[in-house]
Amino acid sequence: MATPQGAHALGARLRAILVAILAGIFFLFFDVTKHTPSLAAVNPFAEDPYDAVGSYAVLASGFLAALALVRVSWPVRPARDRAPRAILLARTKLAIVLMVVVTVAADGVALARHTAAWQGTTAGIVLCALLSGLILIALATGMVIRPAGLVTRASRGHIVWAALVLAGSLVVLAVYPEALRDSIPGELFTVVTGAVLLFASVRAALMALVPAQPEEASSAGRSHGWVVGLRWVLVLGAGLTLGLAIFLAEARQEGMA
Repeated sequence: MATPQGAHALGARLRAILVAILAGIFFLFFDVTKHTPSLAAVNPFAEDPYDAVGSYAVLASGFLAALALVRVSWPVRPARDRAPRAILLARTKLAIVLMVVVTVAADGVALARHTAAWQGTTAGIVLCALLSGLILIALATGMVIRPAGLVTRASRGHIVWAALVLAGSLVVLAVYPEALRDSIPGELFTVVTGAVLLFASVRAALMALVPAQPEEASSAGRSHGWVVGLRWVLVLGAGLTLGLAIFLAEARQEGMA
C-alpha cells in the first residue's frame, strides 16, 4: 500500500509530466502556425514583437519542463529543504502555464491590430481555433495543478502589481510602432522589447500566485557564500547557453544575414 509521501511524490511527477505535455503542445502550436504556408500567410503574430514573445516563451517552456522533471526526480535529503523545494517546483510548473497565457494574450493583440490580414479567410478561422484551443488547454492544465497547492494566497499588492504589469505589457504591444522593424537596430530593440514584456509579466504573475514563504527565505539565509556564488554561475551559464541556442536556431532558420 502506498504511503502518503509516496502518493504525493507520484502526484508531483504526474503533474510535471502534464506541464511537459503542455510545453510540447505549445511548441507544436508555434511551429504549425508559423511554418504552415497557409497559416503563415495570414498570421500577424509571426512578426515581432509578438513573435519574440512566442519564441522566448516556447524555448523557456521547454527548459522549465525539463527542470520540473529533474526537480521531481531529484532526492531531497534534509526534511527542512522540502518546503522551499516545493515552492520552487510550484513556480516552475506554473511558469509554463503562464508562458502560454501571456503568449496567447500577445497573439490576441496582434490579431486585433491586423484584422484585415486574417478575417474572412479559412486559414484565419483555423488560426483563431488553434489559439482558442491552446488557451483552453493551458487553463485546464492550470486548474489541474492548482488543487495540488501550487496557488497560494497572495497579498493584494502582489495581485495589483501583476495585473498592472500584464495590462501595461498588452498596451505596449497594442501601440508598439511596428515600423521600427525596418532597421536592424529597430528590429533588435523590438525583439528585446518582446522578451522583456514576456518575462516581466510571467514574473509578476508568478510572484502573486506563489509568493515567497518564510521557509524559503530562511533556507536561503542558511546557504554559504560559495553556494550562492555557484548557483549564480550555474544560472548565468544556463542563460548564456540558452541564448546561444536561440541565436543559432534563428540564424539557421532565417539565414546568417
